[in-house]
Amino acid sequence: MQREYVDHAGNTIILGKVVAYESQFYRPEDGEAYRLQVYSTTAIQPDELSKLYEYLCFQLSQRPFLEIYSYNPPDGLACVEHQRREVTHRKRLQAEQRDGEYDESRPPLIPTMRTSFENQFMSGFCFLLTSKSYLQGSFRDNDHGTGPLWISFDRSLPSAVKKLDMIKRLDRPATELRTFAEWGILVNPEIRDINVKITTDQSEMGSDLKELMTRIYSTYVYGEIDYGLHEPPPPAPSETLTFQRTQQVLEQQREMIEGQSVDLNVLHLTWGPEHKAVTVTNYSLDSEYDLQYVIYVQFLADIEQEKTALLETTARTFTAGIISHLPAPKTI
Repeated sequence: MQREYVDHAGNTIILGKVVAYESQFYRPEDGEAYRLQVYSTTAIQPDELSKLYEYLCFQLSQRPFLEIYSYNPPDGLACVEHQRREVTHRKRLQAEQRDGEYDESRPPLIPTMRTSFENQFMSGFCFLLTSKSYLQGSFRDNDHGTGPLWISFDRSLPSAVKKLDMIKRLDRPATELRTFAEWGILVNPEIRDINVKITTDQSEMGSDLKELMTRIYSTYVYGEIDYGLHEPPPPAPSETLTFQRTQQVLEQQREMIEGQSVDLNVLHLTWGPEHKAVTVTNYSLDSEYDLQYVIYVQFLADIEQEKTALLETTARTFTAGIISHLPAPKTI
């Protein structure tokens, strides 16, 4: 059984479940009311939904719903960004809904999930399917494609984080009093807001899902599934950087780097298809490199004017900035 609605960007979402009785769909109890969030890098066809459900849930005694998104993110970062905005969007829709009013076209709230006690502040979770291996079932040899990504993340929008709370930067939970008394607890300078696990053995999917579903009870609030209504709302979206402002900021950064005796012109650039990506090196491509980074330049996403030139300036400036902070000469 299934029903459909749209996400914050107007894309279709399918809420589905394979059930023996209609009550399991319309009046689910306990874990059967939970909704797992599922994305795929390629489109999931209607005739594939049942196989996908069995692939994920075949060993579960209390089978949850699957919310399957038609939006196909290119990677895990895009998946998390979409999910964060969807969480906020649905909370806003619920706040606008009148008491006692029910509209089937409105999507339900997205429940929280803490996948481990170590990641106690990562309350978001979703799957990202990276191949069609789920169509083959649970084969032990798992030679049918890449396994799905299990993505845990902090549901707060990154723009909402102005200052990191110390409690989130502790290396161990603050409740471990014996550890604190004997050894102290390290306060990290940064936090991890995304964690990705990749399934490499399809035969373990069932046991992994069983363990995952036990985590929903750690976030129960008064015997009910937690939808994160206590989470602070994100701030209003900041203004998009204009072309002129972006150009000005990059020029300031370039002058700062050049003041540190770093020559931006010694960097070698190799452009990708349609000039949407560029590889920057400080060595010949025939040699080995010491460090490699993949950088997403999100602030250029909404700028069309001279985007290639801005991306080149960003690439040169950022790479030179990294090199200037390295303790010894490194190829990058």
